[in-house]
Amino acid sequence: MHCSKACVDVGRSRCYQRRLSCVSVRISVPIRTIRALRSAAAMVGVAGALACCGPSTRAGGFDAANPSARLDAIDDAIRQWRASQTLPPLATRQGLVESLRSDDDLVRFDAIGALREMTGSDRGYVYSDQPALRRLAIERWVPWASAAGESPTAGAASEQTSHPQEPSR
Repeated sequence: MHCSKACVDVGRSRCYQRRLSCVSVRISVPIRTIRALRSAAAMVGVAGALACCGPSTRAGGFDAANPSARLDAIDDAIRQWRASQTLPPLATRQGLVESLRSDDDLVRFDAIGALREMTGSDRGYVYSDQPALRRLAIERWVPWASAAGESPTAGAASEQTSHPQEPSR
């Protein structure tokens, strides 16, 4: 809606009238400025919609740099284990054991939880231990991860089982 006859006559501007407390403010804005702002807003909207179409955080599995992708791979491995109760494929076992070396506490926590559920043992691994202690415990997992047909619980009977504490967030 135009606020004065002058704006209608010019045809290139629109007047916007705002009443601020007792002061009346009238702004004349050229139509092409309004169109440019609408175009810019539309482009920002399209760019925002395309931004959500980026690469999936799940892509990459155990080899991904993104911890959330590794967590998803661990979750997938444990889901498959619960469904079949059979020894995971070699690549999955190796990925789980390699996840014990992660810099991310939550990745290590989930990996040892999955391994404990599959084997019944943690083989002395505690996710919050110092790196040197974790390396020693990981070496006890390597034979299980590389064994071709070993049962999930083989070698776990003599190992001490402890339950890790929840990681602090």
